[in-house]
Amino acid sequence: MGIEELERFAGGFIFESDEYDPYQVIERWFLDDVLSNKNELHFWACDKDYNDLIKFGDRQPTTKNNKVIEKALEFTADFEGEVYLDDFEISGFREETTHGK
Repeated sequence: MGIEELERFAGGFIFESDEYDPYQVIERWFLDDVLSNKNELHFWACDKDYNDLIKFGDRQPTTKNNKVIEKALEFTADFEGEVYLDDFEISGFREETTHGK
């Protein structure tokens, strides 16, 4: 995978929690073009005001964080390598969701 192929992920993705959530969250996930390569995609996050967020691997497991993983896996569905949200690998979750269908 060359630079051109990585560019399709460059814009990253945005996660928005349910509009009815009183603590509505908007997270912007950007491709880390230094760490990413043909075998791995690395994304880092900030909030809607571009403030850094807690590293994904340091977060408590919650329904919202599971939805972030689902959104990331959707965005990277055609990528065959490893996918990371900060330092947390989510590629294994793809296999779980695939086998669960």
